[in-house]
Amino acid sequence: ASGYEVTYYKNNKAYTKNVTSTSFKQTGLKAATTQKYKVRAYRVVGGKKVYGKTSATLTTTTAPLTTKISTSKVTSNSCKLTFKKVSGATGYRVQQYKNNKWVTVKMTTKTSVTVDKLPSGTNVKFRAQAYREKAGKKVYGASSSTVKVTTIVGKPSLSLKKGTKKAYLSWKKVTGADGYDLYVSAKKDKNFKKIQAKVTSKTTKYTAIKLKSNKTYYFKIRAYKVVNGKKVYGSYSKVVGIKTK
Repeated sequence: ASGYEVTYYKNNKAYTKNVTSTSFKQTGLKAATTQKYKVRAYRVVGGKKVYGKTSATLTTTTAPLTTKISTSKVTSNSCKLTFKKVSGATGYRVQQYKNNKWVTVKMTTKTSVTVDKLPSGTNVKFRAQAYREKAGKKVYGASSSTVKVTTIVGKPSLSLKKGTKKAYLSWKKVTGADGYDLYVSAKKDKNFKKIQAKVTSKTTKYTAIKLKSNKTYYFKIRAYKVVNGKKVYGSYSKVVGIKTK
């Protein structure tokens, strides 16, 4: 062969391009659109091109544009991810960074999705890609920028033991918590005040002192994680009451 004639289509009109190499690059295409190509070889004989048979038509799809991703409705084990709609996209792939690599966790045709089963009180990273599907094959656009989510810490389980003018509080350590805030009230459902005590992530016990004897007190606790210098709280524990000796 002396060269090749490539036929391509633009706005439903056929165009040809002669090349001597075995590759052809077409630029200026629209994202997420279907393109068709075919090629035939030729040999120059006596100054004229003698063509061979035309190849089968190749149908391919350009990748969609890059989407943008944002987060909302963050809980202790889930978050909602929202994507900017990409023209021509069939759907979106959501990837989570796990064990030093990106892992696909959701495929959706909608512009938002909830990812669950996340670890509480941890930083989680996500990214998204729009894709165009044609003939059962997916063509992915470039990945969005990475978004980081800090899940809320879990809810502690509070236990009490009474003493003379004292109450002994204990709870199980909450994964990811940077500390705990304790609250006390003489009424079960209102007037709770924060106990001014430093309760770190390593603390699982506290003794409330200077209480009145033979009186009922109610306690509750919640864990928190510090994010960008601010405390992000988990849910309150169940209110637990005890009567001092």
